[in-house]
Amino acid sequence: MNEVLIVGPRIQQAIKQCKGWATMSRVAEQGGMRSLHSVGLEWVQQGRTTLVEVERVLGQTLDAEAEEKSKGPPRILLVDDDEDARKLTRALLERDGYEVFESDDGHKAIDLLKADQEFNLVILDLAMPGLNGRAVLQQVRGSVETASLPVLIRTGTGSDVIEAELLEAGADDYVEKSVDADRFLARVHAVLRRAK
Repeated sequence: MNEVLIVGPRIQQAIKQCKGWATMSRVAEQGGMRSLHSVGLEWVQQGRTTLVEVERVLGQTLDAEAEEKSKGPPRILLVDDDEDARKLTRALLERDGYEVFESDDGHKAIDLLKADQEFNLVILDLAMPGLNGRAVLQQVRGSVETASLPVLIRTGTGSDVIEAELLEAGADDYVEKSVDADRFLARVHAVLRRAK
């Protein structure tokens, strides 16, 4: 099992800016690099090797569940100018075990993301005064620190065309606010699962 890092423009920018390990890992993984840990688990699932052998080679245990528990619950940044929508969404997410932080506008959200790079997901409304959701998404995808951070768009006004545009612009998923709570939470779970 090998890790190969192909140095592209984003990695070069991260190196030039002396970014930390977490940022470098996210940017490398977004560029297609996979960790020995994830490849090892995949090989175990395919029957190509055993968990004991992978643990021996890597010199560590691969108990993903214990690792997740030690990290604590996933941290979500909820960005929406509608206070009632934020309260309802926050209640749903916290009931499901997530740690939720709020921002009522795009500028504050970008400031929070610059100050704290430990978020696991951004749930983003589109229609906000000032810096709207599209502009926030563009800044998130354009920054080395947040380029691989999952973004779920949640909006009250949508269409198939808007959904396609946002997914093309880098959103990981898209859901309308009118969708029921179970489907919304299923989308959150799916985005976080794909981001691991």
